Amino acid sequence: MAAFVLCIAVGCGFCPAAVRLRAAPLRRSVGPIAQLAEELVDLRSTLEALEALPHHDSVAQAVGGLAEVSEADIDSMAAACSVIEALAMDERAGASLLESSLSVASMRASAKRILATNAPNAAKLETVAELAEQALGAHRPYAAWAAISAGVARVDRWRTKGDGEVPLGRRMFRVLLRTLAATRNLAEFELWLGRTEAELGEAVNAEPELLSDAMAAVAEVGWEQHALAMNASLADAGFHPSTKALNTLMSARLASSELAGEETRQRGATRALDAFVHMRLTRAPPPDRASHALAVVACGRRKTSWSSLRNLMRRPWLKIPWNPTSANAAVGALVQAGNLRAASSAAKYLAESRMPATSMPFVELLRFASGPRADHAETSQVFEALERRLGATGAPLPARAVLLLLRRTRPPARQALLLRGARDCATAADAATLLGAAVVNWVSQGQGARAAAVLRWMHAEGYDAAHADSCGWIASAFCEQLPPPRGVAALPAARWAADTRSTEPLHGGAGGGAAVWPEGNGETSGGDDAAARAGGARGGVAGGGEASGGCLWSMALRACVSVEDAMSLGNVLESSGVLDLEAGTGRDLGVELLGACCACGGIDAAAVILRRMGPYAPPLAYVLLVEACCAEETPSMALAQATVGAMGDAGALRAAAVPEVVRLYVALIRGFGALAQLEQVTPDDQRRGAAGRRTWP
Repeated sequence: MAAFVLCIAVGCGFCPAAVRLRAAPLRRSVGPIAQLAEELVDLRSTLEALEALPHHDSVAQAVGGLAEVSEADIDSMAAACSVIEALAMDERAGASLLESSLSVASMRASAKRILATNAPNAAKLETVAELAEQALGAHRPYAAWAAISAGVARVDRWRTKGDGEVPLGRRMFRVLLRTLAATRNLAEFELWLGRTEAELGEAVNAEPELLSDAMAAVAEVGWEQHALAMNASLADAGFHPSTKALNTLMSARLASSELAGEETRQRGATRALDAFVHMRLTRAPPPDRASHALAVVACGRRKTSWSSLRNLMRRPWLKIPWNPTSANAAVGALVQAGNLRAASSAAKYLAESRMPATSMPFVELLRFASGPRADHAETSQVFEALERRLGATGAPLPARAVLLLLRRTRPPARQALLLRGARDCATAADAATLLGAAVVNWVSQGQGARAAAVLRWMHAEGYDAAHADSCGWIASAFCEQLPPPRGVAALPAARWAADTRSTEPLHGGAGGGAAVWPEGNGETSGGDDAAARAGGARGGVAGGGEASGGCLWSMALRACVSVEDAMSLGNVLESSGVLDLEAGTGRDLGVELLGACCACGGIDAAAVILRRMGPYAPPLAYVLLVEACCAEETPSMALAQATVGAMGDAGALRAAAVPEVVRLYVALIRGFGALAQLEQVTPDDQRRGAAGRRTWP
């Protein structure tokens, strides 16, 4: 009663303390809806500012990353488009797909036909090298290797027959090193690099053109330690690498740290700027416009506002020239940083300085618009603006733009979009990317026969399916449909694509490269090179680890929605020689195949796969099968216990990591708990190997 009277008194103003009561000031709500509304306004403002900029035909291709298209590229793109069109119309067309003139068999036959002519040996090897270069340009490294290996075998035969020391030739040797790097065969690459003096008659650092091409090739595939060693060798001999080689190194440093933590991203940007400052100060080699764009992207990681970014670009030690390439790169860097308001200010400054707009900032804006918080309408609006820009300059549509729009496109409409992208693709690399996207799209919609036909054709054509998505574009486009890779199931489905590509910077500061330009903290690492040595086979994936984030085989298996599709892909893997369960070849792909069968409810098929893997089965394979058995509506505990027993007998239980053992026990508790038999879960059962249940049912 006293409390009630006190409340009345305060409310009526009779209490002296009432004069001290003040209402809380109203605050502007900045919730998710308000933030999305502000981003939408900034997005439209930036898009309007970009569309108001003039066109410029001469830089449309340079900034968009499009090089001059060769005749081989045109044939490769036409073949890829015909495959997608044929399978889109009829899934039975896979049996009648024709090999192109750039397939592995065709390249090998062409090389043998050239070598059998009566031309001089040097001319024949020169022609074979030109043939292999066409295959490399068409993004078919294994087709190039078929031609190169035929040429090397013929040279060995000539030498054995006593025709003298037939030289391999500089062009042939240069293409050989590029092909070995493209196929990720590090052991053979190092072997042939050590034979440079024997083959060419000069030391390796006396060949600046050859070593520059090799440096660009190894930097592109992530072997930065070797790239730095080649740079140091050239510097010791008084030469310098080409601008293309250092641009590739800068791009690799930025790409390897793009999706990592903030500290790693800043370190990657600093190391990329180190290479640019070296080029600018020494003019050996001089930077070009591609170097300016990469330097601006690196600066965009350090400064996320337009005024600070512009001031950094003007610093005396940097002095990035203001040209159409660097200007568009600045807008793209600010969009990538998420500061659309600053990007809009930068676009207006481009208009004031009469700089033309190219496709680069439009693609970055499309990337932002197709993010997790965007919708299809806004993504389509940016995509249409990009199409208008490309149509005005006559440039083709890049595959990256198609895949960005694919993220916000309903599954039934994705096939038509992929067909459109294949007809209008820009390069042979884009055609290969769209082929991989078609594979994942068809598998995720239960059309595994179409996907298996494409994979079989790509293997015969010499594509590198193990690294078909090294940029992560396909995984990003299908991140909502693709489950996490096996063994990282604890990650949210929407985050796995970014987290699996979050790696530490590649081998910085090793060897003599630090004598040419600063290398930051000087950390070194050999993990990527060691993995490359272990995985130099056609499968391209090391036997003991997880599948690469860019592995098309792995993504296709994870996207399966039926056991039939998974087994169909498994048959293609085995017929292609990428997977051999009994021999342990492609062991991580075997785990993905087993996991796909488990995810689709095919535990019997998974048990057969595990039994075929035998002693090569890793602990994770046993864990996946046990989890699938225990997750059924009526848990199959007999098979689960037999699997645990086989795991103990094979020594996999002793070799299992702690997280794998925890997953195993959690699965057993779930299964026995569903049957009200928790007393069956005891450590002694696992130590004894579940005595009495060691045989497969």
